[in-house]
Amino acid sequence: MVKKAIRILIVDDELEVVKPIRLYLVQQGFEVFTAATAEDGLERLAVGDIDVGIIDNMLPGVSGPELIRKAHDSGSTTKFLMFTGTVDFPVPDILKEINFSSMQVLFKPLPSLKFAVEVIESLIAGKLQAG
Repeated sequence: MVKKAIRILIVDDELEVVKPIRLYLVQQGFEVFTAATAEDGLERLAVGDIDVGIIDNMLPGVSGPELIRKAHDSGSTTKFLMFTGTVDFPVPDILKEINFSSMQVLFKPLPSLKFAVEVIESLIAGKLQAG
């Protein structure tokens, strides 16, 4: 039996940030999709086959936290990580209400791409969500 690859959606409007992360994750065996806007990300999430969303905090138009909340409210089973360059990122109330944990926040720049894989695997295993 072939193990199904974890499907990841990266939503970030900065291609120079997305490109190396996507390449590394693909090399690690993940199936990776990208979107540059929250609207495109929500469209992709509506298909219903994304395991993990890595969502930039500051997107043009709809913000990252709003995207995550909209996906959650629509019944999405995708697990999310927030991706931000803000050093002191407080988890917004709209995410606290859905038990989004500060442990689900990745900071730019990533300490290493290997670290991102470890966080994704912990999220999939259910070790990062608030309880």
